[in-house]
Amino acid sequence: MKKMILEQLEQAVTTAHDISFAKKAELLALIAQLKTDAADNRDDLGEELRDSVMEFETAHPDLVELTNRACKMLSDIGI
Repeated sequence: MKKMILEQLEQAVTTAHDISFAKKAELLALIAQLKTDAADNRDDLGEELRDSVMEFETAHPDLVELTNRACKMLSDIGI
């Protein structure tokens, strides 16, 4: 969603005729930085989630096994 908004903003700035070249370049640079920051944050969040899942699986192996079996059974019957 944020990526789409940033792309729309970039398109609006690129096609605007009432913005000076210098201001347009500044705005496009800021948009590029926002895109980079958003990608970095997504990677960090994914890594944090994987770490949390691994900690949970280590701390509660029986619960994880039971949940996996229940999910498999539901999947087998088409749910």
